[in-house]
Amino acid sequence: RQRPEMPFIVERLRRLQPLFQSIESHLFDPTSENHLGIAETLQWTYDELLKRKMCKNLGEKFDVFIRYVRSEWAEKGISLFEQFSRHVIDMTASINEGDLVSSEGLLSDRVFIMTVYKGKGLEFDNVVILEANDGTYPYFTVNRVLSNPDDYSSQDVERARQERMEDARKFYVALSRAKKRICVSFSKKNSFGRLSRLTPFMKSVVNLFRQ
Repeated sequence: RQRPEMPFIVERLRRLQPLFQSIESHLFDPTSENHLGIAETLQWTYDELLKRKMCKNLGEKFDVFIRYVRSEWAEKGISLFEQFSRHVIDMTASINEGDLVSSEGLLSDRVFIMTVYKGKGLEFDNVVILEANDGTYPYFTVNRVLSNPDDYSSQDVERARQERMEDARKFYVALSRAKKRICVSFSKKNSFGRLSRLTPFMKSVVNLFRQ
């Protein structure tokens, strides 16, 4: 891809100069009458960028983000610079679904789609586990090695055993996120059209409820 011409970049930056100047005027101002919060600053900047057609409209995504900022990063009586200083680590880190779930400032009746790893440590009234197939839990390469151990080195076999245990733990984490209801779904055919079945890890769960 061709690099844009330098004059074009300079011109775009020049169009942003009023935004920089306005934010700078509030950045170190500690007086309450001129106080701007982080959320208000971000909202104003976003609106100005949209007005100048210098960014895409993010729609509801930005609305959710702003509600999160107002809830989690609200400060009063201090300058904008101090606010940014207090929350700079949070801002530079990516906000994931887990952060939004734990925020009191967001609506509770939302559906969050996340990986098992991101859901670790969180709880939900209802949880749906997708694609709980043998081949996903445990992963199909693990099955291949453990089904034909003589075709692989002892190190490969041991690694596959460890990975199977990790897949079992991961599946348990997914199951244990539910406070009221859990729905485990699987496909009778995989993406290649071959017959598939439910993960073998469900056997111990079913046996537990039969006791």
